[in-house]
Amino acid sequence: MKKICANVQQSILILKIDHNDFTSLSYLFNNIRNLNVRQLILEIHFDRKDETKEKYLYLLAALRILRKSDCAIYWYERNWEFQTNIRTDHTRTNCFTVNLMCGGKAELEYLAVLDPTNVLVNQKDSPTNEKIVSKYISQHQIFCKQVRRMGSIVDGGWDICNDSQYRPKTPCLVYSFGINNDFSFDEAIEKYYGCDVYSFDPSMNIGNHNHSKNIHFYQIGLGDKEEEIYVQKTNSRWKLKTLKTIIHELGHTNRRIDILKMDIEGHERESLPQMMASGALRNVSQLCLEFHSFYVVDTVKELYKFGFRIFWSHQNPLWPLFYENETFSHGNEVSFVNINIS
Repeated sequence: MKKICANVQQSILILKIDHNDFTSLSYLFNNIRNLNVRQLILEIHFDRKDETKEKYLYLLAALRILRKSDCAIYWYERNWEFQTNIRTDHTRTNCFTVNLMCGGKAELEYLAVLDPTNVLVNQKDSPTNEKIVSKYISQHQIFCKQVRRMGSIVDGGWDICNDSQYRPKTPCLVYSFGINNDFSFDEAIEKYYGCDVYSFDPSMNIGNHNHSKNIHFYQIGLGDKEEEIYVQKTNSRWKLKTLKTIIHELGHTNRRIDILKMDIEGHERESLPQMMASGALRNVSQLCLEFHSFYVVDTVKELYKFGFRIFWSHQNPLWPLFYENETFSHGNEVSFVNINIS
């Protein structure tokens, strides 16, 4: 690591470190206050072939020093491109990026929530709407202390809030729309929380069946009405139903849905407005939603009115969107909690 001048205001300090630096981190972090750092960004690289318990303990000790120095983590990212052993372990990576706010009271419980009524204003052209909504959904509106990854570290996995107010509690119920032959999210929910998981995907030609003891698969999709559509790409017909109809048919009316996950390749455009209009979202505690170039301002406003607050968002790096010298994504994975459900 390079030498840093202690007498200069360091607004943002970025450190790229690997496992060989862990033993010297405590010395640096013990002097973090003297560096006048406001934001600290750590890109932490691991060597799985040379990992030891002692090296992890050095890193944890250094992070504890940061916490005692009034530095609080407000964001972290598992870097997809450093994932290893994808066939045997979907949740590990060789690189994490950790963002911390330092100095004074670096607590994040009290976020300035942006009311979309004033921030989101419909524009005449679609690209401008894309930019406005992309910026909005990238800003956290509530602080979740325990963000937990369920399933694959790349596509197929999702981040949920594990704080006591929002975490699934048995008997818990989870709806998972959009499987694409990857049950890693559903299986993680079953393993860690013991929930009944109902999985849906009209594109998988495997029929209704029990994937496991608690995971029940249905070959139907989510739509704004009951219909059967022809999909030219796969030369097949898909059966779609509304969320309200599915809840009723499964006997879950008035039950709390602990997590509703939606990765339905653009069909959220029609489904979300209907779900809110019918009241089907009122009993949903957490919503994990991927926006696919979907930037309808009014729908995002309505989610806010329903009580849904963003605690996590991730731009899918596989779908970059470049607009006016800024980088966004055509695929934004956004996780919400419903503040109206305790």
